[in-house]
Amino acid sequence: VVHLELTIEFGEKMFLFTSKNLGKPLTIIAFGIQVGKPEKIKSSHTSRVQITGLTKQEADLLIKNLKKEE
Repeated sequence: VVHLELTIEFGEKMFLFTSKNLGKPLTIIAFGIQVGKPEKIKSSHTSRVQITGLTKQEADLLIKNLKKEE
């Protein structure tokens, strides 16, 4: 499981998107790489996002790339 905290501005956009797409699959692409399998959106998100269903390698890659961007 990877937990992300988004900026307020992006969190609002994520909330609007997820609210309109409940039950639909969401694919996460980070740094040009698909992370995990598409998962159905189960709830609306605001500034905090939980990404599940990743392998340890996928989670490590995502975290490594996010830290590069800091």
